[in-house]
Formats: sequence, structure tokens, C-alpha cells
Amino acid sequence: MDGDVINIKIHHGGNFSKDGVLTYVGGQVSFYRNCDVDRLSYFELVGMVKEIGFSEGDKLYYTIPSYCLETGIDEIHNDQSVERLLKFRKPNMFIDIYIQHVDQHGISGKTKVGEASEDVNMDEKKRSKKQKTLISAKKRERKVWSAEEEKIFIDLLYDMNDSSWKVDTGHKTGYLAFIEKEMAKKLPNCELKADPHLKSKVKILKKQLNYVLDIQQNGSGFGWDDEQKMVTGDKDIFMEWAKSRDGAAPLYRKPMVHYDKLVEIYANDLAKGSKVKGPGDQSETEEDISTLNVAEGNVDESASQTRGTNTTPGTSKQSLKRKAGELDPLEIEFLQISKSITSLLEAEKESVLAMKDITKAFTHEINVHEETCDKRKSLFEVLCKLPGLSSDQVVKATRLIGQDIAKMDLFLAMPDDFKVIFAQQEIDGAN
Repeated sequence: MDGDVINIKIHHGGNFSKDGVLTYVGGQVSFYRNCDVDRLSYFELVGMVKEIGFSEGDKLYYTIPSYCLETGIDEIHNDQSVERLLKFRKPNMFIDIYIQHVDQHGISGKTKVGEASEDVNMDEKKRSKKQKTLISAKKRERKVWSAEEEKIFIDLLYDMNDSSWKVDTGHKTGYLAFIEKEMAKKLPNCELKADPHLKSKVKILKKQLNYVLDIQQNGSGFGWDDEQKMVTGDKDIFMEWAKSRDGAAPLYRKPMVHYDKLVEIYANDLAKGSKVKGPGDQSETEEDISTLNVAEGNVDESASQTRGTNTTPGTSKQSLKRKAGELDPLEIEFLQISKSITSLLEAEKESVLAMKDITKAFTHEINVHEETCDKRKSLFEVLCKLPGLSSDQVVKATRLIGQDIAKMDLFLAMPDDFKVIFAQQEIDGAN
């Protein structure tokens, strides 16, 4: 029976919070045991969660077993996503499902009393401790990115490298609006918008990449594991390093599965310096790096209110301009990393050219060797047919003439009468 049922643990009435790492704060937990797999569909699941406070506009998420919310969260929005969830079921193990409520408040509801079902109230002390986080969260609109949404978004950015959307100075104006439409085609229910969701995600990805490249160049006591695509090493040393870099701490031992593609997407931008932007990237000059949380992972935050009323053109420009030489430490590190990437790309190009030369020379050597073997075979066959030569003389003449390619060419080009004389002279000369 275990193979045909699934155990589900539903977190409801609380809210997602980004206090260091992604967590679900407040609310209650309901357990549903031995749910029939054959009957469990998206609408069946929605019917279950409606009894504990799920309402229209709310969203469902689940985490892959053995993964934390930060790295293993995915959205449940149709039957296909339920089928993916069912693949992770195991006997006597619960799948965690989370309800994201639209109102951002805890919603308490009735607990369904079924087979060994129960409600577990969260510790009141923990709830009060997180109250400030909940209040702060209401000031911002949160979008929890699924692993599939992030993958498709980065794939679309990657494909733009070979399209007219990518120019020497970055991306053209409107590229995020184009990606928004393409994502809507692939994921009709994703509800991601160019502004604020995709724009915010680009900022997050760029800053994550900047931290990783900095670690590769300057990490001491910790570093980048290119095979696992994550930061490894001494945790205490890394955390000390991360204190002066807002949002860097959660990068520790968190796989950055799209790292290689991100490097290719932003390689030219990084190589030319942090100030190089394409027409479509100009709006990002207002980014406040002190408030941007790099370690959002699959969580994208966008301010729910605008940055304020417009000022006069002169005032607006003066607030964004800085005098030459007033680069902050992060920008200085970025420029240093950019130079290193440029050197790396040039060295890689030289290595490729050198490898081509080596391959060409090696191929030529193989061809010469094969040609020489064919000529020696022909030499032996011709000597065997010449009159007046014993077997011992044939072998000796083959060894003597076959040592010199020029002699073989000359010998094979002679008429047969002269070949006998040539072979005899070689044999006599060696005696």
C-alpha cells in the first residue's frame, strides 16, 4: 500500500521570510497521512488546503526532500507540478507543502481530522520573535521563483548571446519585455513581469556572480568548488569575509547550478568593467546595492512602491553622478576581477590556437608515418620480384634502402634493370 499513498505536511497561516535564509514563519502545520496517489490532482489538493485557510489568489509550494527552502522550493500550479511532487514520495516520509497567503498575514483555519491527522501550533515565542520580520515583509512584494522559472529565464538570457538583442555594450532596450513574453509562452501561469520581477532578478544574478568571481580571485581559507558549483572551505573564515558584503553569507555551500551560463551571459560586461551597460541596462543605475539581498536564491524582492516623485532633471542627474575616482571598494574589486577575466579569456584563446597547431602537426606526422609504411611495403614487394636476389639479400636491401625516404623514392622510380644494380650496390656497400 505504501507505494500507492503519500504523506503530506502542510504549512499554512504563516508567511515566507528572508531573514538570513528563506524560511516559513508563523502559522500552523497540518498532517495528512496515506493520501491516495491515484486520486491526488491539483484540484484535489486545492480542495484539501481550502479546508485549512487556502483562498483564491493564494499559492502552493513544496520542497524537494533533503533540500532546504532556499534551494529546493518549487511551485504547485497544475497537474504536471503535482506529478513532479509525487516522484519524491517515499514510505513513512512527509512531503512539505507551503501556502503563500495573498494578505501576508497568518490565516488560521479548521484542521481536517482524518487518519492520524493533527495540527501543531508553532511556538508562541518564536512567532513573537519573528513579528518584526513579518511587518517588514508587508512593505515589499515577494515573488518566490521556482527552479523551473529560474532555469527558463537564464536559458533565455543565454540564447540572447547569439541574437540581435545582445550588443557589445550589453542588452538592447526592451530585452526584459521580450523575455517576459517568451516565459509566458513556456509557463502560462508564472505571472512574471519585466518590471519589477525580471529586472530585480538580473540585479540579483549579477551581484551573486560578482561575489563568486571575487571569491575565486581573493578567497583565503575558503574558495570556489567548480565541480560542485559552490563556495566551500572554512565556514568561520567565509562568514567573517561575508560580514562586509551584504547578502553574501548564504552563498556558503549553496550550489549555483547556472554559474557557467551566467559567466558566458555577462562575460563581456565583466571584462569591460562594471560601468559598461547596454541601452536596456541603463535603468539599473538607480540600484541601491546596500539594500539588495544577493542571497535571494529563488526569492525575488521588488519594492511595492515607486522610488518617489520625480525631481527636476538637474537634481536627478546630480544625485546619480559621482566624481572621478570616487569608486567604492566593491566597484574596485569588480574592476580587478574584470581585468582577470579578460586575461583569462585571452589566455584561453591562445591555448586554443596552440592546441590547433599541435593537432595539425600531429596529424601531419601520422600522415607521413603512414606514407612511409606504404612505401616500405612497396619496396619489399618490388625487391622480392627482382631476379638474382636471394631471400637474405632482399631482407638486407629492404632494411638499407628503407631507412632513407629519398632512397626509397629514387629506387621505386627506376626501371627494373637499374633496381637490381641499385640494390646490389647498397648491399655491397654495407659489407
